[in-house]
Amino acid sequence: MRSMSIVRETIARIDSGELGALVSLVSLDATEHLPPEHGGYLARNWRRRQEFGGSYLLDKVCHDFDIFGRLARSRPAKVASFGGREIFTTTRAGEYVYSDGQPAYALREAGWSGANDAFHSDMDVTDHQNALVQYANGVRLSFHANSHVALPERRWYVACTDGTLIADLVRNRLMVRRAMDRGKPERIDYGGRTEDSHNGADQAMARDLLASLETGAPFPVTPFESMEAGLTVMAIDEAMALGEMLDCGPMWARYDAARGG
Repeated sequence: MRSMSIVRETIARIDSGELGALVSLVSLDATEHLPPEHGGYLARNWRRRQEFGGSYLLDKVCHDFDIFGRLARSRPAKVASFGGREIFTTTRAGEYVYSDGQPAYALREAGWSGANDAFHSDMDVTDHQNALVQYANGVRLSFHANSHVALPERRWYVACTDGTLIADLVRNRLMVRRAMDRGKPERIDYGGRTEDSHNGADQAMARDLLASLETGAPFPVTPFESMEAGLTVMAIDEAMALGEMLDCGPMWARYDAARGG
C-alpha cells in the first residue's frame, strides 16, 4: 500500500506536521468493508482456513497495519479485539439472488481447494472483527473489518491536534482541513479507480520493486516493518482469542532479541 499515491500523500502530510501531533487513527466502519460477493468468495476460497492462510486480518489487512504503524511512528503497547463468524453460517444459508437476477455468492470461482457453498464451508476465520490499539507513544487506533456490507468502504480517519485527514481508498480521494479553518476542506481526487479498489496499487508496487532492483532505489517498506505489521495483527488475534487486553511488551522483547538487540 505504501506505493499508492494517496498513501504517499497521507504519510507526507502527517510527517510534515502541518496538522499537528497525531492523536488518533480512527477507522469508523471503514478500514476493510467488503461487498457480499467478495466476502462469499473468501468463505469458499482456500484462505477460509487459518492453517492455509492465517487469520482474516493477517490475510487481508496486514498492510493497513503497516501504514498505521508508519503514521504513528511507534509500536503497539496494548491491543484488544472482538470478532467472530456471524455472517457466513449455516443458520443464514439459503438461495440468495441479487436484485438484477444473478445468483449471489457464486460469481467468482473459489479456486484451489475451494468450498462449494459460502454458508456450509469449513471456514474458521472471522467474517467481521474489531480491534483497538494503543501505541507506545500514546497514539490510539480503532479498526473495524466486515466481509459482507451493502455499502463497501475503506477509509482512514486521521485526527491530529491541529487538523484532520480522511483518506478514502475506495474512491481514491483525500480530504484535509486544519482545525481553525472554517472554509471548504482541501480535496484531492487521484482518479484511476478500478473495480477491485486497488486503484493501480499493484502496478505502482511493481514499479517501485523494479526501481529497487535496477537502480538500488529504496523500496517503500522494509522487511522489518512488514514483520512488525504481521506481529501486530497476530497480537490482535491473540487478544481476541483470549478475550482480554494484551500487553505487547513481551512480544517486542522477543522480537528485538531475535533481531540481535
